[in-house]
Amino acid sequence: METLYAEGSQLSLAVSESGRDWAVPEQQLTVMILEPASAPTMSVVMKVSFEDARSGCTRLAILKMFDRRFAPSVRRRINPVYDDDAESAWCEYVRDGKAPALFAFLHEQLRLEDEGITRPPRTEEEMRVKKGKKEGIMQWKALQLFEDETRAYATLSHFQGRYIPRFFAQVYLTVKEPSPDPHNSDDNNPTLRPEYFQIPGVLLEYVDGFNLTDLGSTNVPQHKWHSIIQQAVDAARYINDAGVINTDCQPRNVVVQRETLRPLHIDFAQCLFAEDMGWEEFGETKIMIDNQGAIGTVMVGKLQRAGVKLPEIRYNRFRDWGRVGRILTHFPFAVTPWSGVGYGVGVGVLILAWVVVRRRGILRGLNYFRNR
Repeated sequence: METLYAEGSQLSLAVSESGRDWAVPEQQLTVMILEPASAPTMSVVMKVSFEDARSGCTRLAILKMFDRRFAPSVRRRINPVYDDDAESAWCEYVRDGKAPALFAFLHEQLRLEDEGITRPPRTEEEMRVKKGKKEGIMQWKALQLFEDETRAYATLSHFQGRYIPRFFAQVYLTVKEPSPDPHNSDDNNPTLRPEYFQIPGVLLEYVDGFNLTDLGSTNVPQHKWHSIIQQAVDAARYINDAGVINTDCQPRNVVVQRETLRPLHIDFAQCLFAEDMGWEEFGETKIMIDNQGAIGTVMVGKLQRAGVKLPEIRYNRFRDWGRVGRILTHFPFAVTPWSGVGYGVGVGVLILAWVVVRRRGILRGLNYFRNR
């Protein structure tokens, strides 16, 4: 916001000679700003001139305005940006009746500081409340991670066993049986809500293998490394196309099955979902986070530092199969370029079989029209 204290500007000020009752000014005074102070201070300081009504002479003075809006040194510690929205928020704060309590609190803090009184140490009860609050925050966070994990496996159910492990079940462990509040027999008693005392979990398929990040230290032949990494990159793309972005996607969260050398992505506790943001925003976010690069680029760099040069990894960051086929992702098959060809061939075979079965009826119909 443009400052009011520019050189050459005039200010109309209310004057109270008593220096106290500024709410009921005794007279008005107009000053001309001659030179604002250049250095930022706790207040706005400037050189001004004004007409002395008693002597009729022009006087020079220093005007110091304690204006929260234009005092950089004050605002820098609290809220550097001042604009119309900030002023509107302050007006709402006052209108809602919150300002008196705030000023009373600050005055009390100042009084305690003047008297050299520091905040007493927290009591044992306060410390216990704080400890409980911290546990509650961590419990809530754990539930959010659990929900992301189970939601991702549900969204990617058609990929289970191919690009991710199979999901068996959600499981729960009760760490403490809650004691109901004897003063509250209501069924909605918060102490009886299971999410406060249950530890949720997921039961997944065991994959006998190794982390992708350890590929260089395994007995897997080097000529197969590129294929494994490429498959992991492609799997990341298919997962994205199904509407899931893993914000913790990295080689250590890919397990390579030892027998088949098939990479499987794991750990979906930190995910973003297309249905929460829409496919337009999802596509932009997918490119920005770049799950494919988090696998391919990292692994290629790791192996190159070890002196291994691999063929170029193929990335497809711009095609959005999910946008086109988001309805198909709810079916129990994977929507990928190769599987799409396979499904097309399958449908063609079914149509051909139907034609063969109906062949006699079709020929009979043609003969009928010829005879006419």
